[in-house]
Amino acid sequence: MAKHDKKDMVKRHVKLHRNLDELIACFYIETGLLAGTTTLMEFMEWSHKMTVKPTCATVEEENELGS
Repeated sequence: MAKHDKKDMVKRHVKLHRNLDELIACFYIETGLLAGTTTLMEFMEWSHKMTVKPTCATVEEENELGS
Protein backbone atom coordinates (compact mmCIF):
# COMPACT_ATOMS: atom_id res chain seq x y z
CA MET A 1 0.00 0.00 0.00
CA ALA A 2 1.38 3.40 -0.95
CA LYS A 3 2.04 5.85 1.87
CA HIS A 4 -0.48 8.39 0.53
CA ASP A 5 -3.14 5.69 0.30
CA LYS A 6 -2.69 4.90 3.99
CA LYS A 7 -2.98 8.60 4.89
CA ASP A 8 -6.18 8.83 2.85
CA MET A 9 -7.58 5.75 4.57
CA VAL A 10 -6.79 7.22 7.99
CA LYS A 11 -8.46 10.53 7.06
CA ARG A 12 -11.53 8.67 5.79
CA HIS A 13 -11.73 6.55 8.93
CA VAL A 14 -11.47 9.64 11.16
CA LYS A 15 -14.30 11.28 9.19
CA LEU A 16 -16.45 8.15 9.45
CA HIS A 17 -15.78 7.93 13.18
CA ARG A 18 -16.87 11.57 13.69
CA ASN A 19 -20.03 10.92 11.71
CA LEU A 20 -20.76 7.80 13.74
CA ASP A 21 -20.27 9.76 16.97
CA GLU A 22 -22.77 12.33 15.72
CA LEU A 23 -25.25 9.63 14.71
CA ILE A 24 -24.98 7.92 18.10
CA ALA A 25 -25.51 11.26 19.87
CA CYS A 26 -28.58 11.91 17.72
CA PHE A 27 -29.87 8.43 18.54
CA TYR A 28 -29.53 9.16 22.25
CA ILE A 29 -31.23 12.57 21.95
CA GLU A 30 -34.11 11.13 19.94
CA THR A 31 -34.67 7.89 21.84
CA GLY A 32 -33.11 8.35 25.26
CA LEU A 33 -31.38 5.00 24.74
CA LEU A 34 -27.67 4.52 25.23
CA ALA A 35 -25.67 2.63 22.62
CA GLY A 36 -24.95 -0.09 25.16
CA THR A 37 -28.64 -0.71 25.83
CA THR A 38 -29.71 -1.43 22.26
CA THR A 39 -28.70 -3.82 19.52
CA LEU A 40 -26.85 -2.82 16.41
CA MET A 41 -29.88 -3.89 14.40
CA GLU A 42 -32.20 -1.58 16.38
CA PHE A 43 -29.72 1.26 15.90
CA MET A 44 -29.47 0.64 12.15
CA GLU A 45 -33.25 0.42 11.80
CA TRP A 46 -33.64 3.73 13.64
CA SER A 47 -30.92 5.29 11.48
CA HIS A 48 -32.63 4.15 8.28
CA LYS A 49 -35.97 5.47 9.57
CA MET A 50 -34.35 8.90 9.98
CA THR A 51 -33.37 8.88 6.30
CA VAL A 52 -36.96 8.13 5.28
CA LYS A 53 -38.81 10.38 7.71
CA PRO A 54 -36.53 12.58 9.82
CA THR A 55 -37.77 13.96 13.10
CA CYS A 56 -37.94 17.67 13.86
CA ALA A 57 -34.60 17.57 15.69
CA THR A 58 -32.76 16.06 12.73
CA VAL A 59 -34.40 18.48 10.30
CA GLU A 60 -33.54 21.47 12.50
CA GLU A 61 -29.90 20.34 12.75
CA GLU A 62 -29.64 19.98 8.99
CA ASN A 63 -31.11 23.45 8.49
CA GLU A 64 -28.50 24.87 10.87
CA LEU A 65 -25.77 23.17 8.84
CA GLY A 66 -27.08 24.76 5.68
CA SER A 67 -27.68 21.47 3.88
